[in-house]
Amino acid sequence: MGALSRFSLTDFLVYLFPGIVTGVGVYVLVLGTPLNRLFVTFKVDLWSGLVLLAAAYVLGVLVSGLSGPLAERLQQLLALGDPRREIFPQGCDEQVGLAVTSTYGPATVDGESRFYLCRTMVREHMPVTAREIQRQNDLMRFRQNLVGAAVVWLCTGLTWSSHAAQAFSRTAGVAAALVCVGTTTALLVSLARRTHRNRVREVREVYAAFLAGHATGRFAKRGPGGTSNERRYGK
Repeated sequence: MGALSRFSLTDFLVYLFPGIVTGVGVYVLVLGTPLNRLFVTFKVDLWSGLVLLAAAYVLGVLVSGLSGPLAERLQQLLALGDPRREIFPQGCDEQVGLAVTSTYGPATVDGESRFYLCRTMVREHMPVTAREIQRQNDLMRFRQNLVGAAVVWLCTGLTWSSHAAQAFSRTAGVAAALVCVGTTTALLVSLARRTHRNRVREVREVYAAFLAGHATGRFAKRGPGGTSNERRYGK
């Protein structure tokens, strides 16, 4: 029951769909190589379908390890900062700083650590708001995981472009390659911007909820032995 209670269908789909897209891309890529004979005797039935489903999920998990650094690099190239190091809504820096100090103590906490501390508190005490925050995080991870799939499809397109150059003409091959590169570049830029937008929304929801929770006293009892931080550090 413990393992089942921790299972999340959303997490499963966040990795499954990019894994399927990547797997299809790998399949089409292999068809353009001498390894295509491996699929000649492959039969699809219920059991092989379940195996392919599990393989797609595992592939999605593996690709996510590549997609994360690539998405971060793309955001750097596009001059998109890390929203976790900033405070949204803008202009609330002082209020958030005072709320964090009042809740966690006088030690100064900035950047990503501050964001994760606030997000943990909101998830613990404000479950309704936490669902919207989690939704933005899931959308961000879903789009981020598609970055690796896009790179795989770029390799597939370039492979078949070389076949087009051999089967038709060099001009046709170059044109196909340019279309592949242009389409993939546009897709990667869109994914990077949308991923960044989802992270901004997540950060905004976290800090807005944290300020609201602090103002309404939801985080009051945080000290040792149930001592209120408002009593320890003042309002």
